[in-house]
Amino acid sequence: MKEQQEKQVLKRPPRRWPRYVLGIVIIAVVALCIASLARSKYGLENSRYEITSAKVAKDIRIVEIADLHNAVFGENNSRLVDMIKAQEPDLILMVGDMVQEDEEDLSVVTDLIKDLSDTAPIYFSIGNHEEA
Repeated sequence: MKEQQEKQVLKRPPRRWPRYVLGIVIIAVVALCIASLARSKYGLENSRYEITSAKVAKDIRIVEIADLHNAVFGENNSRLVDMIKAQEPDLILMVGDMVQEDEEDLSVVTDLIKDLSDTAPIYFSIGNHEEA
């Protein structure tokens, strides 16, 4: 009987740290997903492409804006406007989904067009969200 008591005393409690580690990993993955979603919704991305063609006589710089879904980047879209103006475009293309499907207030887009109108000619095409 004494041996059984000694064995019980020497018995280690079950390890709990794997649960904590798993919990921390899950929290980290969720946080990264949330940060990625926030970056995709509120982040600005500037991609540059150079396309050459014998059919084009001189260089032309085109800025294409797409899928803003009424997002605002800075007060009065100042971050977006500054980024576009810094590119010194010859032409600005707004290629759809500038507003949300159920949005009635179009002032974000109309103000953006107004703020960019002195930069370059602007051409606008509708997307599936503007059609609704």
